[in-house]
Amino acid sequence: MAGRKIGPFDEYARGYRVVAVGTAPVSAKKVRLSWTVNSTDVQFFSYCPGLPHQRALDAEIAINDEPIGYSVNCDSELHQDPTGSVPPGLGASVGDTVSVTYTVTGAQGGGRRLSTIPTQGTLHFAVAERVPFTQYPLPARPAALKPPKPDGMASEPGTKVLHSDPADPNRPVSTTMVWHRGYDFTVVAQTPGIYRVSVNGVSVLTGEVYDYVGNGPNASCQVKRNDQGWCVPELASVKDGDTVTITVTAQHATGPWLAELRSQWQSGSAEG
Repeated sequence: MAGRKIGPFDEYARGYRVVAVGTAPVSAKKVRLSWTVNSTDVQFFSYCPGLPHQRALDAEIAINDEPIGYSVNCDSELHQDPTGSVPPGLGASVGDTVSVTYTVTGAQGGGRRLSTIPTQGTLHFAVAERVPFTQYPLPARPAALKPPKPDGMASEPGTKVLHSDPADPNRPVSTTMVWHRGYDFTVVAQTPGIYRVSVNGVSVLTGEVYDYVGNGPNASCQVKRNDQGWCVPELASVKDGDTVTITVTAQHATGPWLAELRSQWQSGSAEG
């Protein structure tokens, strides 16, 4: 149900659903909860109201008392934005019921590690599982949608602005661009949906949007001239000056979107 709380956390946030929550005083330095695994694509969220001003806790996570090498810091602000992929090897499979422990290992304050851990406040810890887009409860659609507007990137040299098809926002839209090794891509979406950008058929950006506020996914890749690394290895054969085809695709979109696309030169100092 959209809008429902599980403990202090929103049940649904940014494509994930909170499925297990544990609470303990900070003085206990540990929260333990039980989790029945329905997905191994998960996020861990924490929230520690009542900590002394500008303090944060360091903590590690263990499943069935085995550390998974993944930590989530805790402070007095509640955030439920995905923080990146939890590493594989959780030590749990779909259908298992496991014990998850969140253990405080230290504290920070004023930009330095503290010698003592605060005892004030409350530990809240949650496990959230990925929800398929079609099963995610979306907010009510506004009575009217505002047309998407480019941000400051659109006025920068070399940027192309690509608009969705007025008749069908889910129809792929393509353009060509001269490649200059790096790129900045942003999708400004007015409706929920799954938005993707590809270069010569190679996916470089995928993002899901769950609201109507006009935010969307973005990706940036800056490659030095002599750098052996590459943001997308499949594009390593594309050379400066080549013309590439950039395609933006939407699924489940019900209104207009635009994409800002730029392939950028690197400055002389960055070229190596």
